[in-house]
Amino acid sequence: MMLFTKGDKVIIFTVLLSALMIYLGFTFTVFAKRPQMVEIYFDGKPYANYALSEIKGSKTVRIETSYGINVLEITPNGVRMTDASCPDKTDIKSGKITKANQMIICIPNRISVKLSGYNADVDKVAH
Repeated sequence: MMLFTKGDKVIIFTVLLSALMIYLGFTFTVFAKRPQMVEIYFDGKPYANYALSEIKGSKTVRIETSYGINVLEITPNGVRMTDASCPDKTDIKSGKITKANQMIICIPNRISVKLSGYNADVDKVAH
């Protein structure tokens, strides 16, 4: 008994190939930019900016707000949350971000951290 017909195999191959092409497209276009800045936001408003080119070794940034405390470690290669006073610690578990447009978000403490690269404000332009 045949599990798949020839047509089924062609459709499966086409779908898998399309998924691979989309993945590679996003990897090499949207996230390919080398990050230039670390942007920190508190309650949706800019809190601090750090240029990655000016960081030598690693820099620890402590963010104390009325909602809690977050500690960031910034290196020339990226940024990660090392400590947070929030109960779930999801921001710490997200690990290190190293590519432009990636973010770390701590919802309970209302902190978000974004890596930005060249022209990172615009994802795509449609005419």
